[in-house]
Amino acid sequence: MKTKILTVLLLVVLVMMVGLVALVGCNPDDITHFRLDLNDKDADYTQEYREANGIESKNIIKVVNKDLYKNFSTGLPKGSDMVAPAGKAFAGWYFDNTNFEGMEFSAYNWNKFQRDAADDAKKYVLYARWIPVGQQVVYFDLDNDKADFEDSYRKTHNNFTHRSPEFVVTSTTIIEKMLAMPKSTDVKAPSDANFVGWYFADDNTEFTPDNYRAHVEAGAVQMRVVARWEDKDKAYVYFMLPEADWEAGKRFDFKQEQASYAIVVQENFSEVQDALPATDSIIYHKFEKSTSEYVDYSSGNEFATFEWKIGVFDDDFKEQDRLTLNATNWALVTAGLDNYGAVYLVLDYTLKPEYEPETAQ
Repeated sequence: MKTKILTVLLLVVLVMMVGLVALVGCNPDDITHFRLDLNDKDADYTQEYREANGIESKNIIKVVNKDLYKNFSTGLPKGSDMVAPAGKAFAGWYFDNTNFEGMEFSAYNWNKFQRDAADDAKKYVLYARWIPVGQQVVYFDLDNDKADFEDSYRKTHNNFTHRSPEFVVTSTTIIEKMLAMPKSTDVKAPSDANFVGWYFADDNTEFTPDNYRAHVEAGAVQMRVVARWEDKDKAYVYFMLPEADWEAGKRFDFKQEQASYAIVVQENFSEVQDALPATDSIIYHKFEKSTSEYVDYSSGNEFATFEWKIGVFDDDFKEQDRLTLNATNWALVTAGLDNYGAVYLVLDYTLKPEYEPETAQ
């Protein structure tokens, strides 16, 4: 009996596996075909690598698109997997073999290449790059999708399209090359960060001649340096409505979708202005004596005039000061945040006469 049950289970598993293969086969668009090209007639794969990976003469590799970079890049042959041409060292895989400046195979370049290139320009061929022994290829990358190089820098440095900017260097020329690295004035920093400098991606050490030489001595041929960003000081900005005056028959609320706080760069007053709740997000609850019920109003400045001010509170949440909200006062307050318990943007308002409750409940 147990043998029959086991046999049935095995048949079920087999049917499911066949179905899965058929399902994948029905979606050919999900498979990407890549061809590897050593780009040098003197280069070859080591016998061990060929045996372990079953490399054929055309070097065809199939990859599921959604896992392309994650799974494919880790399985690409490395320098140790190949017999290099005499006097040459392997320096990475590229989409383009014309000058090896076009499209280094990286996650960023793959995504950008697929997004921007015309369909007939998407060539799924990776070429090996070989450079003389003793040289290294250094890529510098902004490592931040909100940042970019200034246009003037791009134009004078071959317009960085579809690639991570790079230079080929030896230990004797590294200082000269470092002097040409992009500076803070060459980079468009994100609105919430400052450019600090360039650091090695593998160990987070600063890109200096000594650290470069340490990488060379460790056998590195490809190196990547990334921009380091330092977050600008930010502040939580809380929006405070007037306390409910139940006896007077009036109170205020925000609409449900309106957040009661924002996080902004302290030095950027325009961010504060952009974060301010719109007046039509404020609901005014007015008590009507005739119906003994509250009536809600929430149509902008229909029922009142508003003015946001800066309220400064101590550690016991006692208001110390209330200032007009403007760039000068915001800079004054944020410069002394450590001296306060909290800073709120407080709503001052003046109800129009016809919206004043007649009598409290």
